[in-house]
Amino acid sequence: MEKINIVDLIGATSLMSAEKGIQVFELVFEALKSSSTVVLNFDGYKYISSSFCNSLFGKLAIEKKWTVKELFAKIKIEGMDPDDLDEVELSIINANNRTYLMHKGIDPAVFYTSI
Repeated sequence: MEKINIVDLIGATSLMSAEKGIQVFELVFEALKSSSTVVLNFDGYKYISSSFCNSLFGKLAIEKKWTVKELFAKIKIEGMDPDDLDEVELSIINANNRTYLMHKGIDPAVFYTSI
């Protein structure tokens, strides 16, 4: 089991940008090649944005074809506020919904602007 300290990796307590989410995604994706479980430790963070969550957790869900339950079985999250865990879950659900729409031949941007 590999453990990644997010604040140390990013070098900041505010996890706001999609680019930083992609940076963590790449490290986690690589770690999953040699470890069945990865622990993400968020101790010391103050803010997390939906852009960061989408780029990390949403992208993992898409690339690995994981549901929320499957992702949380492989990625253990420590030190995160429960409200922010809801944001993580939402990013996974949204990613799965976008993937579903695209497989049905529906452009998600068009779909969501029409409702």
